[in-house]
Amino acid sequence: RLEVTGGGSWVDHYMDNSNKPTIAMMTASTEAMTRSWAGHAHLDLAPGSSLALRTGLDYTNLTRDATRTRVMNMSGATFHDRIWPNAVQAAAGGFAALDVPLGATTTLTLDGRLDAVDSQARAADAPSLGDRTVREQYVRFYGEDAAETDRTETLGTAGLLLDGQFATRHRWYLRTGLSSRAAGVTERYYAFGPAPDGFAVGNPTLAPEKKWEGEAGVNLTGEKLSVSLSGFYARVTDYILPTVIAEMDVNGDGNEDVVKGYENIEATLGGGELGVEYRPTSTLFLPVTLSYVRGRNTSEDRDLPEIPPLSGTGEIRWLAHAGTATWLRGGAFFAADQDRIDPLFPENRTGGYAVWRLGVESVPLRGLSVRLWVDNLFVRLYHNHLTREALLPTGGLSAGQEIPAPGRSLNVSARMEF
Repeated sequence: RLEVTGGGSWVDHYMDNSNKPTIAMMTASTEAMTRSWAGHAHLDLAPGSSLALRTGLDYTNLTRDATRTRVMNMSGATFHDRIWPNAVQAAAGGFAALDVPLGATTTLTLDGRLDAVDSQARAADAPSLGDRTVREQYVRFYGEDAAETDRTETLGTAGLLLDGQFATRHRWYLRTGLSSRAAGVTERYYAFGPAPDGFAVGNPTLAPEKKWEGEAGVNLTGEKLSVSLSGFYARVTDYILPTVIAEMDVNGDGNEDVVKGYENIEATLGGGELGVEYRPTSTLFLPVTLSYVRGRNTSEDRDLPEIPPLSGTGEIRWLAHAGTATWLRGGAFFAADQDRIDPLFPENRTGGYAVWRLGVESVPLRGLSVRLWVDNLFVRLYHNHLTREALLPTGGLSAGQEIPAPGRSLNVSARMEF
């Protein structure tokens, strides 16, 4: 079987500060563009009666460029600040995976891939904030090595998966492997400029992440009860950590501004997922899920930032009308307190919450499916741990206050298939 796919995306984006408090001091607008395209060839072979070989080639190319124009209201002075310096990242690679049966119920899968990633900042010498070029800002925050912005890297991945069946409808798996990831365009090349919570600047010197990971899981399927459980542990070398790298008065308003950047550290990640589905009758389903992740910055002995808390969902689904596949659904999604935080990110503790929802799904006509959901049924005031904070006082929020999640909301959708 041979499959060849390709695609492209052209995005032009414009935004300004017309609805922000800063409009009293200056008029600011940003024109940005993103261009991406990719191709993929996938070939499946059956070299033997029981062997299966999957191979393929990939190519992706991403370009991001943006310039912010600021006009000061009092003086009329105009500044052009590069946000992305015409950054380009291209990646090409190949992969292969071989399935080897080890018995009637057990299979060993060996897989690997090799990639070359080329990253460039074509406008590194364009003007940036403070009468410096983009390249000079990189050097300012990361040292002389940051003057060399372009880099070509070779990355590899290798994995081993063992899975099998130990009873009727009961399965297990064990997986381990090594993988690597190059720093993305924003992590490497974001020019010194405004960002959520203050200012940010990319780091051209970032080394690629290298991760060893182990994972195990089991799926037990019965007539009325199904249970799935999985856990993982990963050790990451050169983990790309977003963190505060400086505090300074960037915009000349007399207040210290936070400047965020990226640095390589050593880290560990571990966690697991639990899924349970109880089916007391053919028309009643009760699914429950739980997930948990713990991340540690082992270089500095503290928690990693932006790690979600223990969270999950619980629901009741009732088949009200089989002829039209009409399901009535009600349940909640919830999260525990998250106090394992990185105060140097900076990051604050987030309280737990439970939010309830009701919905109905139906197929009233052949090919037509409709859905209606009411979310946050009891108008719970909460915010997700990963929600951004307000940078300036606006809309009843004070600076640094988390932006609350939506209140009660109604969602209606329809899908027609021919």
